[in-house]
Amino acid sequence: MRQQIRRYLITLSAFVWFGLQAQTAQYGSLTYEVVKFEIHIIHCSREVQGSLIVPREIEGLPVTTIKVSAFGNCRQLEGIQLPDSITTIEDNAFGNCNKLLHATIPANATTLGTTIFSGCSSLVVVDWMSKSEKIPAFTFES
Repeated sequence: MRQQIRRYLITLSAFVWFGLQAQTAQYGSLTYEVVKFEIHIIHCSREVQGSLIVPREIEGLPVTTIKVSAFGNCRQLEGIQLPDSITTIEDNAFGNCNKLLHATIPANATTLGTTIFSGCSSLVVVDWMSKSEKIPAFTFES
């Protein structure tokens, strides 16, 4: 009986441990990971063209984070609209998207990295709805 309980606890611990580890998957042109019941966008296909609307949810889980350089070097991306579920946009998230003309930063995005739009030389309009009190250093560095 003791050994059965021990095996059960070991199996349960492994299940919980691996269940909390990031798992990557694909949603259209986006690569994401599931972290603690949230979706983090980690990469976008460099072939994406035109405008892109990031979904509010994937697999029923909220999309909350744009990771470091997730959209970096998407040179044909012209517009990006982020959902209000986004709370974090990390460093250089859209770096070197040199055809990016328009972007929307949602109100709930309050954790913002630096150089978010670094190298976005065509950027004309940013709908900055973020409740963040400060625009991070070098956000619009060209």
